[in-house]
Amino acid sequence: MLGFMEGGKMKSKIGRVVFWAAVLGITGMIASGHVAPPSVVLDSPPNDSTTSNRYMDLVATVTDPEMDPMTVWFYGGSSDPPGDLLYVEEGVSSGSQLTFTWATPVLKVDTNTVALWHFDEAQGDTAYDVSGKANHGIVNGASWTSGGKFGYGLEFDGVDDYVRVLSDSTLDLWDQITVEAWLKGTGAGFTGVQRTASNVGSLPQLQVVGDKIHYVFTNGSQVFTAEMNTDGTGWSHTQRTSGGGGKLHGQFEVTQDTIWYIWRQEAGGYWQEFFGVMNVDGTGWNSTQLTYDASNHY
Repeated sequence: MLGFMEGGKMKSKIGRVVFWAAVLGITGMIASGHVAPPSVVLDSPPNDSTTSNRYMDLVATVTDPEMDPMTVWFYGGSSDPPGDLLYVEEGVSSGSQLTFTWATPVLKVDTNTVALWHFDEAQGDTAYDVSGKANHGIVNGASWTSGGKFGYGLEFDGVDDYVRVLSDSTLDLWDQITVEAWLKGTGAGFTGVQRTASNVGSLPQLQVVGDKIHYVFTNGSQVFTAEMNTDGTGWSHTQRTSGGGGKLHGQFEVTQDTIWYIWRQEAGGYWQEFFGVMNVDGTGWNSTQLTYDASNHY
């Protein structure tokens, strides 16, 4: 962390998890192997200076020979340590000076935030989750653009581009959730259509392949698959499982003429992993249980 505001004062401070998270999230190294914390020096404005402005430039020098290059997270806020994530900069060389223009904070992280993607990497096939939960996304087809709302962003072609995030216990959201995003569309005339009954259709996922949109969703007790044409016609959905026990968090991947599914299901008093596969035309469904041990699988 390079700086934070406390009652209008600027201070330099090393964040609690900023650089450890960078080690884990960017390089996969174990945090305990990082012997010494990084050195962060706030160059401007001076330490303990005050301002009534809502706009300022933070200038700091960061040094960490153990992680060179490194990823730096900019935090701000009124708490100590601060909790609002403002910006992430990758590929920072040890000993280099960073400048960040801080106006009104645009992103706020609290203990309820399970994932936050800046889409600000500008290159590569990973969209890093900067919430501290490490729910990183795998970029498939989308291209980086400098025309994002804040810095860079991802541009999707509306056909088969997507970002996939793997299942994780931090994403097991049982109650109400909030999803927010900055979107810039290039089309017009959006129309929403209800495709399922009120008791069917939660935790949906979709993938666009050619002129088809494929779906998987659950209603808590069963797994459903669905498809429709990209022009909105031809909707159909099919219940693929039966019997008691909860079934949640269905995920899938379309590969050529096969669709592969995985979900977790109550079996023998534990949450187990189940696997399903079918042809891309909806025929040939087959499923099996993958895990049988006396522990929950998430």
